[in-house]
Amino acid sequence: MNPARAVLGWQQAIGAGQVRTTTAELLRAGTATFATQAAVVAVLAPTSPAQVAACLRIAHAERVPIHPVSRGLNWGLGSRAPAVAGAVLDLSGLDQIVDVDEPRATVTVEPGVTFAQLDAFLTGRQSQLFLPTIGGSGQASIVGNAVERGHGIGPNPRRADAVAAIEAVLADGSEVRTGFAGATTFSGAAAHRHGVGPSLAGLFLQGRLAVVTRMTLHLERRPEALTLFGGRIGDGPALAGVLELLRPMLLDGSLGRSLFTVWNRYKYAACRQSYPWEAMRGEVPLDLAAVGTQPDWLFTGALYAPSVAHARVARHALANLTGVVASFRILEPEDPEFHRAAPKFLGTPGPDNLRSMYWRKPRGMPDSPEPERDRCGVLQLCPLLPMGGDALPAIQDIESLALAHGFEPQIGFDCTDPRTIEAFVTLSFDRDVPGEDERALTCHDAILNSLDQAGFPPYRLGVQSAGWQRKDSDRQQILIDRIRTVLDPHGVVV
Repeated sequence: MNPARAVLGWQQAIGAGQVRTTTAELLRAGTATFATQAAVVAVLAPTSPAQVAACLRIAHAERVPIHPVSRGLNWGLGSRAPAVAGAVLDLSGLDQIVDVDEPRATVTVEPGVTFAQLDAFLTGRQSQLFLPTIGGSGQASIVGNAVERGHGIGPNPRRADAVAAIEAVLADGSEVRTGFAGATTFSGAAAHRHGVGPSLAGLFLQGRLAVVTRMTLHLERRPEALTLFGGRIGDGPALAGVLELLRPMLLDGSLGRSLFTVWNRYKYAACRQSYPWEAMRGEVPLDLAAVGTQPDWLFTGALYAPSVAHARVARHALANLTGVVASFRILEPEDPEFHRAAPKFLGTPGPDNLRSMYWRKPRGMPDSPEPERDRCGVLQLCPLLPMGGDALPAIQDIESLALAHGFEPQIGFDCTDPRTIEAFVTLSFDRDVPGEDERALTCHDAILNSLDQAGFPPYRLGVQSAGWQRKDSDRQQILIDRIRTVLDPHGVVV
C-alpha cells in the first residue's frame, strides 16, 4: 500500500484540484455521527465515469482502498467515513439526470443526483411520475440509497425493488453493465433488471464489489385518487393484532397500491420536538409517563388509486382496522392537513427524520443543520422481522435493551410486504456528553447481537458493524469471498 504514490497518480489523472488532502477535508470525510477510527488519506472528486475508472486503476495498482460515497448523508450508518484506512471517492460531481422515460415510468441517474433534484425536475416538467422520497434529507443520493437497499415513502418503499439496469466500474477500472443497460434494441430495454443469464444487479447492492456510476430505476405514477390516513394503535399486543390483520390484506391486495407506516411513540416524539430536559429534570432515558403520554404505537399511510372507484374499494378494506386500533382518521382532500402531508407521499422530501437526530442536543436543530458538524450522535440498526404478531418479541427486546442502556428506542417500519418487516431503529444521543459515544455503541451492539441470536438478522449494516457477520452465514460468505477474489482481489473497493 503506497498512499503517497497513489495521491500523485490521482492528481495527474483527474487534476490536482479534484484530489483533496487538506487536514480539514480529511477530517470532515472521516467524521460520522458516531466515533470512527479509519484514517482518510485523500478525498477524490471525479466528474465522469472515465475519471472514476482512472481513480480505481491507480488504487488497484497501489493497493489503496477506496470508499465510494454518493452524497455522504448515510447518517447513523457511516456518513462519508470509511471502515478501513484509505481514500474517499466522492461521487457528488456525477450529478446528471440522464433520462426520464415518461411512458415506461423509468429514470436513469448518476450517483450525485439527489431526491430533491429529481423531485424538482419532474415537477418542473409537470410529469405524472414520482420517485418515493427518502425519510431523511432531500440532499441524499438516490443511487446511494438504492445501493444500500434503503427505503422510500410510497407504494413501493423498498428501494432495491425499483432498481433495474446498473452501470458500474470494477476495481481494476473496467466497466460492467447489468441487464440491458446501454442496449439500443428498443426504448425501455434498460428497465428490465435481469438480462440474459444470471442476474448481476444484486451483486452491486450492498456488495462493495464495484462503484456504481449510473442506475435506471422504476418510477411510480401519480394516483388519480390519493387517500391519506393515520391514527393510534395502542400498546404492543394491539400492534401485534394490527399486523395480523394487515398480513392477509397485503397478501390478497385488497388495499391496492398502498403504504402503511408504523412508528413507536419515541420516534414520533423525536421527529417533532427536542428532548424535554426540564420535565425530565435532566435525566435520561425519557419516561413517557412523566411527560403525560404512553408507550404506544402510531400509524400513517396512503392509498394510491387509479380512480375514485378503486379508492372507495380500498378505503372499505382499510375500514377493517377501525375495530382493532385505538383511533383511526382519514384526511379528506379539503382538509388543510391533507395538503400539508400529501407532498411527502408524492416524492417531495421533508425534514421530520432530520429533526430526530437533534433529539438530545440541548439547543435543538439549527436553521442549517449538519449533524456531523453539530456533533449529533446517531446510530441506526436495521433488523429483519417477521410480518405479523410474532415480530412483537423482537420489538420488545429492542425497547428493553435500549432503555436499559439509557437510550430511547426510536422504531419505525413499513407494512407493505406480507412476509417480512424491514424495521429501522434509531439511537439518538449527544456526542458532546463524555462517554456517550462508547455507551451508545455498546447499546447498538447489544441489540444487534441479541436479535441475531434470537433469529432476527439485520438486512443492512453500517460502518460501525464492519466485520460483523451472521453465525449461520458461512456458506454464503464463502461464495461472496470467491466472487470478491475475482472482481477485487486486492480489496480496493470498501
